[in-house]
Amino acid sequence: MPEDVRGELSKGAGVIVEGRDFRETALKTLHLLSECNIVIAVGDVVCRSLIHAGLLPDVCVIDGRTLRRDVSGAEVIGEELFDEVVTVCNPPAHITVEAMDALRRAFSIARKGDRVLVKVEGEEDLLALYALTLVKHGECIVYGMPGKGVGVMTADDELKRYAGRILSKFEEVSVTCSE
Repeated sequence: MPEDVRGELSKGAGVIVEGRDFRETALKTLHLLSECNIVIAVGDVVCRSLIHAGLLPDVCVIDGRTLRRDVSGAEVIGEELFDEVVTVCNPPAHITVEAMDALRRAFSIARKGDRVLVKVEGEEDLLALYALTLVKHGECIVYGMPGKGVGVMTADDELKRYAGRILSKFEEVSVTCSE
């Protein structure tokens, strides 16, 4: 990810639901998601908060970390909640081809009515941006904004152009995940 993109991404896209109380923020977010055909949640706290508020997203993308610390105990999202679990490599500040393929597959599975957990070895943050290129009308992406709240993006042409413009600034590099 180019450095000049960081500032733009930190502003967020879509509707920003501000709040530091996870449950309260999740409940506000549920209202925005009520008309979404498919909900894709990116981030451990977002996924867990929505689940605790009563909404199991169709796709959860997690990396097992929150604010650079491992999640543990009650914070861990149970794989048994999902019909399929996919593990992918995606180092911080990157979007790998493997992760893109996994998201395309997850969307396909979710559109057939099953729920998918995408577990990322590395970092999942930027995958919300790529997911925005995949959503169709009536589908929504929810992502965490540490220290701010939650972003909710509902598929529309303007947000898809935004994602395409940002992604066009990325450079192709070769990466590997640590074991």
